[in-house]
Amino acid sequence: MLFDGGVCTEQQKVSLGTLSITAQVGVQSGPVKVAVRPEAWTIKPVANDGLAARVLKTTYVGSTVEYTFSSQFGEIFVVPPEVKQTPAQGAPVSLHLADHGVSIVAAVNWQIPAFGSAELGTRKLSVNKNPSAEKRKFNRPTRP
Repeated sequence: MLFDGGVCTEQQKVSLGTLSITAQVGVQSGPVKVAVRPEAWTIKPVANDGLAARVLKTTYVGSTVEYTFSSQFGEIFVVPPEVKQTPAQGAPVSLHLADHGVSIVAAVNWQIPAFGSAELGTRKLSVNKNPSAEKRKFNRPTRP
């Protein structure tokens, strides 16, 4: 999932709600987004130092358990690497981030002025307005 991470400080810190994340080398100060893989979350009992969440849905898939939580960021999909205790539906929990599966990237502001084009700074990307009219540029092999 991709979250608005606010601003990366000069100390390479980014806040995601109550969580503080250290940005990897090369991330410049400024607006950022935080990309979190579902298996990067850990589930703990309610605490002040985690991201407050509530269990919406629990799904057992073979040897893993998939969760959907409600949080201040909306719904969060979580597939924890190990499950010690399964919280009940509606139970409050604290979500924490593991030391893997989290990336911080610069926030890019895409502006789409009109159908068929998008601008990013001085770049302009064109999109075919009628893709069904365009012919394929490859030949399929024919049978004898």
